[in-house]
Amino acid sequence: MTNAKPNTWVVDLGSSSHVAKWEEMFAEYSPGERTIEMAKKGHTMCTASTGSITISTGQAGKQVDSVWLRNMLHTPDATENLLSMSKLDRAGGSAVSGGGKVVLLNKDHK
Repeated sequence: MTNAKPNTWVVDLGSSSHVAKWEEMFAEYSPGERTIEMAKKGHTMCTASTGSITISTGQAGKQVDSVWLRNMLHTPDATENLLSMSKLDRAGGSAVSGGGKVVLLNKDHK
């Protein structure tokens, strides 16, 4: 059984890739299986494709903006949708955390 919900994301400091569970989330979709290594030594997971998605961001339940994420892995067996902090960092983004939440910033710190 999975805990993942289409609109719920986990900011992952250890993941090198963004991961989404549902194909319906993708605006662009390129089928093609590949195997990725997991953080736990010796464990792998199969991806069904890569693509791009748009996620809505917000505060207090209100949509504020949307974020376009490229090279997202579609991984049906994932237990959570993951936002890779290292991938965001390589793209010039950053994050500030505290009080049980994470604020993601683009390369212009917005």
